[in-house]
Formats: sequence, structure tokens, C-alpha cells
Amino acid sequence: MMEKKSCLLVNLLIPIMIVSFATMMGCNSTDTTGFSKFTVTEGLSHFSFEYPAFYRTPYVDRALEPNSTEVKTGGVIQPGVRGIESLHIEIFQVSDSFPDAKAMLDSSLSRSEEHQDFELLERSPITIDGVEGEQIVYSYYGFHATMESEAETGTAYKAYFDCKGLIWRIVMLVDEYAQAERAEADFDHVIETFRFLD
Repeated sequence: MMEKKSCLLVNLLIPIMIVSFATMMGCNSTDTTGFSKFTVTEGLSHFSFEYPAFYRTPYVDRALEPNSTEVKTGGVIQPGVRGIESLHIEIFQVSDSFPDAKAMLDSSLSRSEEHQDFELLERSPITIDGVEGEQIVYSYYGFHATMESEAETGTAYKAYFDCKGLIWRIVMLVDEYAQAERAEADFDHVIETFRFLD
């Protein structure tokens, strides 16, 4: 009898813990437009954004706290086929090495230029929820487009901006098999729907 009560208690507690954990990490809601909304309510700052519905559920990576917060997600455009998009939204404390977003962008660009077949496709101003920033788009041959163990050609979309005394970076990495127009539209949608909550 005691074992049944323990088993029942465990069966009730596990779903409650999962729902509580998901609520603490952020809220994920889906709509019918092909995008889902994710709200971050922890870390250095609170924000929300919409991402393609085919992505896995975003999660907050707290490994580098208290100096940074990172939200990660991504997905395969068609199961069984390559065509991977990877999205990272990162928030950093200002430091001596990176006093602002421009310094971080310039450093990132300098490191990226070391990749074989690097080509800067765009460097332009961008606005994220009323905050001015800068974006770069480049193609490269290297290892950081996906988690694959072999080098491949990819495209990087990166937006950098300063807000609330923090440095923000939104990064989408796309492998060579992804549809370029769709990837660009997905990145634009993330930028257009990004909202600061505090």
C-alpha cells in the first residue's frame, strides 16, 4: 500500500516539476503562423522573441552566469535532410575587452575573417525594439555552422547592440543546405518580433 502511494506521489510530482521548470526557464507558446513565441524571465535581462515553429524549444544556458546569459535553439528545415538553422541570443556584461557592442562585433568579425572562404556579404545598421545596432552577414567555410564534425560552408547572420548597460548579440548560423531566402526571412522575423520586457 505504501509503495502504491509513493508511486502515485512520484507520478504526480514529475509532471508538476516539469511544468514548473519550463515556467522558470521561459514560456513557449505556439501559434498557427509558423512561428512560436519564447519569453525569457531569468538571467541578465528579460525579453521575448518569435522563432520558426520547426525549431526545437529554446532553452536558457546558464553555464557562463553571472557574466552572460544565452538562449539557444535551432532546427532542421526538413527531417532527414540537412538544412540546419541555429539561433543564439546572448547577453554579456560590459568588460575591459568589450566595452560595447561595436568592440565585440569588430572582434568577432576579425576572428571570422580567419575562416577559409570568408566573404562579408553585408554590414549595416539595424533596429531591435527601438534600439539601434549593427548587423553583419557573411559566408564562410568552417566548423561552426552546425554541430557536425566536418567542416562545411555556411552563412552567419549577427546583430549587435547595446541596451540597459549590457551587450546583446543575436546570431543565426545556417549550413549550406538551408534555403537562403528562408534563413534570411527567419532571422528578420526574430529581429522584428524581439521585445525587451524590463
